[in-house]
Amino acid sequence: MNGNRYGGFHRSLLIPMLIFSISSCAYYTPTVAKCEHVILGQTLSLKLHARGADTIGRYLCGRLTELEAKLSMAGDDSHVARINSMSGIGAVCVHDDLYFLVERSLDLARISEGVYNPAAAPLYKLWDEYRFSGRSPSRDEVNCALEKVDYRNVRLYPETKEVFLKNRGMALDLGEIVDGFIVDFCAEILMERDFLGTVLQYGNVSRYISRIGEENIEQYAYPRLVTPDQQLILTLKNCENRALAIIYPQESLILHLLNGYPVKTDLLCVAVIGPDGVTADALAHVFVAGDIAMGMQLVEDMPFFEALCVTQNREIFLSRGGREYTASHAPDFRMMNGE
Repeated sequence: MNGNRYGGFHRSLLIPMLIFSISSCAYYTPTVAKCEHVILGQTLSLKLHARGADTIGRYLCGRLTELEAKLSMAGDDSHVARINSMSGIGAVCVHDDLYFLVERSLDLARISEGVYNPAAAPLYKLWDEYRFSGRSPSRDEVNCALEKVDYRNVRLYPETKEVFLKNRGMALDLGEIVDGFIVDFCAEILMERDFLGTVLQYGNVSRYISRIGEENIEQYAYPRLVTPDQQLILTLKNCENRALAIIYPQESLILHLLNGYPVKTDLLCVAVIGPDGVTADALAHVFVAGDIAMGMQLVEDMPFFEALCVTQNREIFLSRGGREYTASHAPDFRMMNGE
């Protein structure tokens, strides 16, 4: 799992990089730390306002370094690599974080009827090999890969925290929800600390956690959806203490897991807001790999999640409570519901 495919494929394990810039604040004697840490080929950005913010940031990045070794697709310590190499042979005992992530990914696969699928690695690997050559794989190659992507052949053993891929050649790729997981992982660690506010950004998922009176963080809690040429579509609001997943489909390779070919969608972008990043990340993917109707139905069935979709026809569709998160939109985009 080398990062999220929304940001491209990274095949090497990068050395974590840590950059801190610390400035003092006038009240509560905290500091503001700005931290960038490379994990799984992507950069986590953190802005933290707290007592000893630099120390907390260093501790967090140390925890991320430990986590990276378990989640990477390569390396001697990679549990994901062990699971994939043992496909069709035997179960692999994994650490708690990875077991939770696999378990949650299978729940989301069942809920979405396979539109989101953590076992799609063989198919993405096939297309990854062709994507820079300007050619497409043959129908036979696609069909062969599709035979290996059935998430129902992933077995979990809760008592021993073991994962088993039933058929040889199967492989896990949790990249479509790893952005949300990394942000949730960081937020959980930070919530154990005394802080005023934080901004977390990793891949296509962000989180804004603010305590009362935290002006330094609240200014970041108004993210924007923009067109490919950076023209404003709409501005979001009320994103504090929520996870936000945003996907721009035209910038990504997203496959239709029933026919095995790249998705054709008229979506310009989709945003899902909710209490956890893993679910928000998966739901955003469902809007793209499935369709708007299916995505909206799943969102409506999940408490505390909302969605906003923008089509290339400049139409904005909202889930039932989506209007609560919409501050304003550009006049040349039409709000199709929620107003």
